[in-house]
This record gives sequence, structure tokens and C-alpha cells, in this order.
Amino acid sequence: MPEWAWIILSVVAFLAVVSGLIILGIALIVRAARRSRGEGDGRGLRGFTPFRLYAYVISFGGLMAGATGLVFLLQRFFEAIAPSDTILAKTSETRVAVGLAMLAIGGLVWAVHWGFIQRALATQGEAERASPERRIYLRLTAFVATVVLFIALVRLLRWAATADEFSGYPFAATLVWGIVWGAHQRLADREMAKGAPQDGLWQLGTYVTALYALGVGVAGLSGILAEVFHEARESLLSSSSVIVNSRFDSESVQSSIGLLSAGAAVWGYHWLVRAKEERATTGRAAASIIAGIGSSITLVVAAGILLFGFAWWFLAPPGELIAGSHYRFLSMVLAAGIPAGLVAGYFHLDFYGGPGKIGNRAADARNLMLAVVSIMGLGALATAVVFFVGAICGGLSQPARGLIVNDDWWRRSIAIGISTAVLGAPLWTGAWTKWRGLGERLNRDFLRGYLYIVIGISMLAVIGSGAHALYNLLRDATDDTFRGSWLREARWSLGVLIIAGAGALYHWRVTKEPGLAVKAAPEAKEAIAGPAQVRLTALGVPEETAAMVQASLGDGARVAERTATGRELGRLPLTALSALPDVLRLYAGRRLVLVIAKDEVRLYEA
Repeated sequence: MPEWAWIILSVVAFLAVVSGLIILGIALIVRAARRSRGEGDGRGLRGFTPFRLYAYVISFGGLMAGATGLVFLLQRFFEAIAPSDTILAKTSETRVAVGLAMLAIGGLVWAVHWGFIQRALATQGEAERASPERRIYLRLTAFVATVVLFIALVRLLRWAATADEFSGYPFAATLVWGIVWGAHQRLADREMAKGAPQDGLWQLGTYVTALYALGVGVAGLSGILAEVFHEARESLLSSSSVIVNSRFDSESVQSSIGLLSAGAAVWGYHWLVRAKEERATTGRAAASIIAGIGSSITLVVAAGILLFGFAWWFLAPPGELIAGSHYRFLSMVLAAGIPAGLVAGYFHLDFYGGPGKIGNRAADARNLMLAVVSIMGLGALATAVVFFVGAICGGLSQPARGLIVNDDWWRRSIAIGISTAVLGAPLWTGAWTKWRGLGERLNRDFLRGYLYIVIGISMLAVIGSGAHALYNLLRDATDDTFRGSWLREARWSLGVLIIAGAGALYHWRVTKEPGLAVKAAPEAKEAIAGPAQVRLTALGVPEETAAMVQASLGDGARVAERTATGRELGRLPLTALSALPDVLRLYAGRRLVLVIAKDEVRLYEA
């Protein structure tokens, strides 16, 4: 029997055994669960939630295997129709055999279980569409397809830019995973009610994909800018007017172009198209905050490297530096800082400005951003103190001539201390002062938690650094050849001990200020703090139905065309609408959203 036939049989047998064991295990678990609940003999699994979980999990696995196998086969097809002189290496027979086996088994498994799902969809309708298993399956499949599609698009764009060796994989993967992504995305969009807001799961998938694409695109832009600035530096330093070894056609640049193109396309679709109507949602606010924090950290690191480079230029020993070689760090700093600045500026405007801005209602987001900037500034200041103390202690433990002639470690320590102090002082003082001056928008519980976290970390640093410094002192004190070397060996521990102790003392004093001191827990208030605040939204139901629901609530309900929803609390059939006021009394004092569907009312947290 040919080798490829043995490979196919091996893969088929392996997948069959694994699938059989999984199916048998899930069936036994469901059967036992139904018997323990007194639901007959455990038969009729299709209406039971564990079967739904099983069906979607197996469908996902079968689809992944089948799509991968189809990619292998199409890869060989594209390589067969391409000119032979452009192909680096054709797909092996083994890869084709594996692809055929994966397509046959995976496709069959997916088709059978997808048929089960479609049958359940026809009988259960809305309940099946609203099930978390189905929504997770659709979103997870679309996200995995997006990631694989990214990789394929990058390779495809890189090949298009260089016209280098041909490979069928980018074409096959782009085609197959593009179809998988488009089909599941379209199915998910079609199942969402027209005009209804996206629930938390759809928002999570949209914004995770958008942030992933943004990171890929920014990495590509940074790679391109790094090469641009490198070429600019080389042209300035070169005595010739022609750069012989240009790197714009290098593999890294072409990969960066592919990353930028693919990332920009996917981010633009998810952020600017799919999420354009979701400006007031918590998901968009969280995505903006994550992107803003990430870009801010990148800017701070780039600024620190830039300041250190200039400080080292002035403090380095004479004759050690050459201007051209020293300022090589500028290309790296600018390549990372410019994209980070663009991202930070865009998300700042998106969060705080423009129509439908979300920043005014997100006081907690402002508290979080100021806390992050305060932490970065405080960390930079702590680093400065540690290196300054280390330089002083190291200098005191060595002869003056050795410092000037032989060693240059103290110069680097001072350069790092100066750069981090210049960076951290304005960051920390500005953010800390602005944070404490927010007035009514200040989240005192959040600030109190921040203070105690800083105090706890500082005390741990005090204990660790103090123990290390004491250990070095006692070790040298018991040594017959004690020469005071402990000061040099414990210089970093002493720096950490000083700044951590000062930080813990300062933040402890802040906790005693009015409004921040921990008070005794107040007595429990009455359970009913007032009527529930209700907002209504309708999903394509007749106006009479919406008016009937609103009338049952009295004057306390407000109708909104679109509104964001939180956790689902329950559902009530329209036939039992008279019980709605009693249900709302259970959530007195809370903000709720009622979504009026075809034959039921769904209750959500606002």
C-alpha cells in the first residue's frame, strides 16, 4: 500500500477513536445527569443543554480540521497551476494526504453535527439562537478565522510586494479562512435582531479583534519607520550621495508592509464600521482605555530611552562615543514613539471628544487613566532614586582615581537616574495632583485601594531590600578581612529601601486625609431604596405591544430606541404581563432595561 494511503488511514483512525471517546463520554455524562434529575432514562439528549454544548464543540473541532485540510489541498492546487520556475518547493505528498484525511473526517463530523444544530434551530427557534453555546461558537470561530486570515494576508501582501518565490499557502488560506470568517460573521449578524444593541459577547469579540488588529498594524508601521529612520541616518553619515546597501527591499520591510496593510484593514472594519454605533457602550470605553494605556506606556518607555541617550552623551568618558553610532537609538525611539503617539491621540479624541462622546459619563475611566500615569511616574522616580543612591554608595566604596580612570558604571547609573527623574517627576506630580483634584468625580474607594496597594508593595520592598542589606553587612562584619565592601554590594538594596520606605510613609499619610480614612461600616439600609428605574426598547414588535408593556409600568418607564444591556436577569411571557410590577419590586432601586421581543419581555441590568 502506498505511503500516502497509510497516512490517510492513520489520521482517519486517530480522529475516529478520539471523536468516539468524546461522544461516548459526553453521552454518559448527560445520561447520568438526566437520571439524577429524575428526567426519565436519559434518552432524548437533543433538547438538553449538554447536548447543545457537545454539538457546538464537536462542530468547531470538525470545522477547524476540515478547513485546515482544504487549505492543504488548495495549496497544492495553486502550486500546480503556477509557473514552475517561481515555486520554491511544492507541497509534499504527505501534506496532501494529511489534508485529504482531515478534510474527509473533519468535514463529515462538522456536516453531521451542523445538521443536528439546524434541526434544533428549526424546532426551538429563538431559544437556540439566544443560547450562549451558539453565540460562543459563532464568535470563537470568527475570531480564530480572523487570526489565521491575518497571517495569510501578511504573507500574500509580502509576496505581492516582492514577487518572490511563489507558495500556494497564502492564496489557499486567504480563500478558505476568508469564507469561514465571512460565513460565520454574516450568520451572526443576521441572527441579531434588527436595531438591537450588541450584547456583551458580540462586543467582546468585536473589540478583541479590533485591538489585535491594531497591535498588528502598529507593529508593521513601527517596522517601516525603523527602516526609514535608519536609512536617513545612514545617508546623513555617509560621505557618498548614494546608499549602496538599502534595506527597503529587505524581508523585514516587506513583512512590515504586510502587517500594516492587514492590520489597518481588519481594524478599520471592526472599529470604524461594526462598532461605529456603539460609542456609548462599556465595551468601546474599555477598548479605548486599553489602547490608550498601552500606547501611553510605550510613549513613556520611548521617552525614557531618549532621555537616557542624551544624558549618556554628556556623561560618557571622553573618546568613547562616536556621534553616528551613539544616536542609533533614535531610529528605534522614533519608530516606536510616533505610532504610539498617533494611537494615544486618536483614542483620547475618541474617548473625550466628538459627537456621542463617552468620556463625560466615564468618570471611573478618568480615575483609572490618572492612576496608571501616576504609577508610571512613581515607578520612574523610584528608579531614579535607586540609581542615584547606588552611584553614591558605589562611589564611596572605591578610590577616587578608580572612579575617574577605570570604571564607568557610575556614569551610566547617573545617566539613568537623570533620565528617569526628568521623566517621572512631571508625570507623577501632574497626574497625582490632577487625580486628587477631581472633586466630585474622584472615586475615593478606587483611590483608597490604589493607596493601600502602593503601601503593600512598598512594605514588601522594604522587607526584601532591608534583609539583603543587613545580610551583606553581617557577612562582612564576621569576615576577618572586613573592608567595607558591603556598601558596594548592597547599594541597590539601600536605594530600594530608601525610596520604598519614603513611598510607604507618604501614601500612609495620604490615607489619613479627610474623606480617605477607612470608616466603620454603616448600618444596613432598607432593602427597598425606591422604585426600579426602567428603560424600554422594542425588537420589531407592533406599537400596540410596546404600548401595552409601557402602560403596565406606569410613569416610571422611559422608551429608548437603542440602549446597552448588561447581565440578563430573566424573561417573562407577554401572557403573564400582569406579574411584571411584582417582578420589578424584586429589583427596587436598580436600573433595568426591558427588551420587548415577539412573545416575551427580557429583563437586563442597565
